[in-house]
Amino acid sequence: MRRGALLLMPLVLAGACTDLDSPAEQDSVLQVTVSPRALPADGFSSAQVVAEIDPRSQERYRDITFSTTLGSFPAGTSSGARTIVAAADANGRAVVVLRSAAQPGTATVTAEVRDGESVKAARSVDVPFEAVAVSSVVVLELGATSAPADGATVTNAIARVAAALPSEQRTVTFSTTAGTLAVSGSTTAQVRAGTDDVASVGLVSPRTTASAVITASVNNLTARRTVEFTHAFPDDVSLAVQGSFRLTASFSTKATLRAELSREVGSVTRGTEVRFTAVDDSTGQTFGFWSAESASDLNGLATAEFTPGNTTERGEATIRVSVPGTSLAASVKVEIVSP
Repeated sequence: MRRGALLLMPLVLAGACTDLDSPAEQDSVLQVTVSPRALPADGFSSAQVVAEIDPRSQERYRDITFSTTLGSFPAGTSSGARTIVAAADANGRAVVVLRSAAQPGTATVTAEVRDGESVKAARSVDVPFEAVAVSSVVVLELGATSAPADGATVTNAIARVAAALPSEQRTVTFSTTAGTLAVSGSTTAQVRAGTDDVASVGLVSPRTTASAVITASVNNLTARRTVEFTHAFPDDVSLAVQGSFRLTASFSTKATLRAELSREVGSVTRGTEVRFTAVDDSTGQTFGFWSAESASDLNGLATAEFTPGNTTERGEATIRVSVPGTSLAASVKVEIVSP
């Protein structure tokens, strides 16, 4: 503890023999104690600061001015007040509460006896604010650590905060590096913890795969968890030919094939791969040429252009689309005719 006093002149005691020409010892003028001697740097733990003067001190010396270099006095004029004045009681005791800061450091707490603007006596004490584990203030829990990147699945994120958090510090700031928070429709949201000390948000999956870092912050302390947004494969696939089903065996012939991928919940992850093939029904041989192939877009559509070329195949053929990583496939029948 840092102990020191500045005694500019003695305190005049009512009914006592102390006078201005015979200064009292420092400890007989002003004493300061703090309990506990150290606090966790969590932004809400508190200590009692007691200043004691001679109970016979005159009325004009009974208001004690407290100040701190770190933390605050919650009973002050604002929640972050660094100074506060408290009157000594009949026993010469003035008591205030010091609240810790949300960052480690050392607070120098000073008590002063004043006469107007003149400081008659002052004593200081150092109070360490010690680093704390994030989990002592906020714990972040997830309903799941992975979810499909389908743009619809919601993963619950629950922040449990310390029960001792004061009312003005019970707002939890959530953020995510992928997906969106349902309550705000964006990547950040503020939610107030209820009487059960819980604040929660729903994390909506994005449409692309990603590894998202979810955070919950209170008083400059941040809890982090990770959610893996995995590929959302389709539950169904359909295939259609745009244009005629009769295709001339020529390099000048082009048919556009359109595959539509869908899910029961949400949408298929953008960029899902599909594979197109054309097979002659009579020989079982693949033929033709594919171009302008695309993976699925945001609407679950994938397209490709088919050219029969100068094939000798004639008659019915099957054009098929499949989705790698699944057993899904769809097909359409076309007819290959001579030029």
